[in-house]
Amino acid sequence: MPRKRAPPRKPTNTYKNIGEGVCELHVGGRVALIDEDMRELFKQYTWHVVKSTNRTKEYLVSRGVYAQRLVYGLDNEVPAGQVFLLKNGNNFDFRRANVMLVSRSTVLLARGGVHRDNVSGHRGVYAHRGGWRAEVTIEGKRTYAWFKNVDDAAEWRHRTVVENL
Repeated sequence: MPRKRAPPRKPTNTYKNIGEGVCELHVGGRVALIDEDMRELFKQYTWHVVKSTNRTKEYLVSRGVYAQRLVYGLDNEVPAGQVFLLKNGNNFDFRRANVMLVSRSTVLLARGGVHRDNVSGHRGVYAHRGGWRAEVTIEGKRTYAWFKNVDDAAEWRHRTVVENL
């Protein structure tokens, strides 16, 4: 006689009030922080921990709704060119004070001002034909300068930006 399979277990989300207006949401071995007044809204969903496509980040998702979008009051659409920034870097801290809707360039600045594949380590300074090119845009006009060393290029760019503030 074939063995009967047990029905799939429905994931359980448990909530625990930890004081100071903050609740813990326990999901799949992870603990998420939410504001106490958001507890009833979060209870309407069954949450799951989902890995990103490149498996570097984990997100809290329920029926296609991301937790940070729920905190911001957005159903599922994020305005064009906007992304969520979790100020303290914790992907499971959904308190209103930690979730910000910002432009992609703001995220770049929050990470230290340079892209992760930036060779020079300075914003607006690029390797160019054995030297370094510094670039700055002021009032829509792009200006370039070339230097033998990266520090001179970075210094010129910084000085130019400060002079034109």
